[in-house]
Amino acid sequence: MTHLKYALKYGAVIILLFTTGCSKPDPVYKVDKTSGSEIISLFDAYINGDEKAESRLRDPFELNILDAKYYRKAEIDSISLDGSKYYALLLQHKDPAHSKFLIYNDTLGLLLQDRNMAGSLLLKKIFIGEKEFFSIVQKYSVKTIINAEKLKIYDIRDGRGSLLFDNFTEVSSPTLYGSLKIVSKKAEPLSVSFNLYGNTTSFKSLKIEYSDDGKLSSNLNKWKELLAAHMQKFNTKEEIIPITEQLPKYYNTKFDLLRMYLPEKWEVKNGVEIKSLFENKVTGTVASRKNKDISVFIFDLERNSPIRVYIKNIQFDLLSDEFNYSLYASAPVKDEESVTRFILARCENEEYLVALRCKEPFYKNNFPLISYMINSINLNCFQ
Repeated sequence: MTHLKYALKYGAVIILLFTTGCSKPDPVYKVDKTSGSEIISLFDAYINGDEKAESRLRDPFELNILDAKYYRKAEIDSISLDGSKYYALLLQHKDPAHSKFLIYNDTLGLLLQDRNMAGSLLLKKIFIGEKEFFSIVQKYSVKTIINAEKLKIYDIRDGRGSLLFDNFTEVSSPTLYGSLKIVSKKAEPLSVSFNLYGNTTSFKSLKIEYSDDGKLSSNLNKWKELLAAHMQKFNTKEEIIPITEQLPKYYNTKFDLLRMYLPEKWEVKNGVEIKSLFENKVTGTVASRKNKDISVFIFDLERNSPIRVYIKNIQFDLLSDEFNYSLYASAPVKDEESVTRFILARCENEEYLVALRCKEPFYKNNFPLISYMINSINLNCFQ
């Protein structure tokens, strides 16, 4: 029995050594890194019906492949955090329900999908302190007449994506104008300042910092609630006539290719001799209200228009060039008791001058309306 025990033990040792010595090493799986150009190529393949590309993109779209043909814009950018690279893909669709913002890691792992992307969209990066973030500027209309702009900031932390900040940077209606200016610099907190007209609430400039536990020192909830409440309560009896879908706003009057918002009860006359703007009288279109508290003058600036002589010394600053036309506005020009703002609207082959003129007290007391009217001006260059 003793010899048998030793034999069994010896045999077990031999078997153990044999199995240990011949065991295979654990398999090593190679994970391919992606790139921004590859993600765009996959998206392009997806909208052309490639099911493999759809699968690699983690199928975040959930729409009929026929609808995929109507994506208007695809933007991609990347940031590096803690030695890893992350990619943001912004997709703007003809139907806002299909617009999306996606964040991937460098192996095409989907970290975040934001479907609340109505309106005109712009992808950009900003710093808060030492950390870089993806952000989206979102512009849209509320109740067809209020223009809103939002800033969304997205955080990547512990391998996950999240919405860190979501607030209004501008809200413009005929009765209220609110503007939030944010300045971002590396190694510094966000610098925030406010402009608000049409409401007596005051907001002081402040700095927003990002903490070690992934939180912001302020999300400006009071500012957001005030502007959201205004949009919710706003009502108008005006008849708003929509124009082509390529343009961002809605208006109730037009002048050839130019569109702008005018409140109710305006009288529009063409071919009028105008004496109050320049040294000599000129001919143009005049829109005025019955009580004459504000007037709008519109001129088609043809190549040889005599009006060009009168405006060559007026300084115009760029107001907007995000669409297929550009707007340039002058500072308020004071003349005795009146204030005049000049606006140039330009596209490839068209140029118009618009002048808003009113008494100085009216300008101060109705700044939201005047600002809204100026920003509503556009050229229908598609026509």
